[in-house]
Amino acid sequence: MPWSSSSSAPTPTPAPGIPAPRPAPQLRQYTDDIEHVRVLYFVTALRTVVVVAYIEV
Repeated sequence: MPWSSSSSAPTPTPAPGIPAPRPAPQLRQYTDDIEHVRVLYFVTALRTVVVVAYIEV
């Protein structure tokens, strides 16, 4: 695998046709004070919402 020399630490460069690795989706939260719930979720690359936790507070 070729290495790029643009930064101080060596990082692998993906081969042609292979997508570059992406960071993990960021976990988000929604809090509703009226219903007293907290929802933890993340949004995928295709904009699909995946609920991780539904917490009644």
